[in-house]
Amino acid sequence: MSTMQVMAVISVTKGSGISRKTGIPKPYDFAQLTYLVPAKSIAKEETNITNYGFDTRDLGVLNTPETIETLKSIPFMQPVKLLLEADPENPSRNVVTGWDAV
Repeated sequence: MSTMQVMAVISVTKGSGISRKTGIPKPYDFAQLTYLVPAKSIAKEETNITNYGFDTRDLGVLNTPETIETLKSIPFMQPVKLLLEADPENPSRNVVTGWDAV
């Protein structure tokens, strides 16, 4: 298990249903967490973009009822440490399994 400190979690999303985008019904079931990071400016030879404020990033969440229940109690818009573990379906990436106060 590892941890990752974030400025603020802004949402935890749990979704399931059937997608019909392609015309062929396809079931989906996902969970993700969205958090804030400082906005980065871009300065290149032909481009200069200055950003102020924040951008969002998404992380997968271990899609179990227990994990979703734990994440419902996150103090949104406050700094927290996210608890991460290897994704059982794809060990090359991490998923959120819980949180701790900073």
